[in-house]
Amino acid sequence: MKKIIGWLDDHFEEALMICLLAVISCVIMLQVIMRYFFNSAMAWPEELSRYCFVWSGLLSAGYCIRNGNAIKLDIVTSILPHKLARALEYLGKVLVLLTYGFFFYQSIALVEQTIAAKSLSTALRVPLQYVYASCLVEFGIGTLRQLEDLIRNIHGDLSHKEAAPTGEEEKSL
Repeated sequence: MKKIIGWLDDHFEEALMICLLAVISCVIMLQVIMRYFFNSAMAWPEELSRYCFVWSGLLSAGYCIRNGNAIKLDIVTSILPHKLARALEYLGKVLVLLTYGFFFYQSIALVEQTIAAKSLSTALRVPLQYVYASCLVEFGIGTLRQLEDLIRNIHGDLSHKEAAPTGEEEKSL
């Protein structure tokens, strides 16, 4: 069970994005074949591809946070003193965490509104709350991933301070 949870922690967003991009590729290929070989275009492939694209695009934010590829101001922090650069980095992480948390909270209301409206998509006739749930899921994952990243950085900084040699130990080395 621990291996499964570890694998999901490392590859959850990546696996979902691969599946969604595979669906997009297959559905668009089907549409191309139907349109150009059978002269019969269908309405639902474009809509399904668009919804899969939205889901994969939003999932990529959590994936980027998990892998340390989120937007950073490296050029600014590279010219600052180390302590100030670390403080600015933490401030950025906290601001991103608060932003994701706010968007997660707001996406709850968005999904509730689409459930109440009972809106359906045009071609697939799928309830739109499943499309808008992408915001809820992604901002939830983004909030958790950013919190995880912040805790990992704090824990890493604390463990580096504990492992750093004191002045007496440096003299003996």
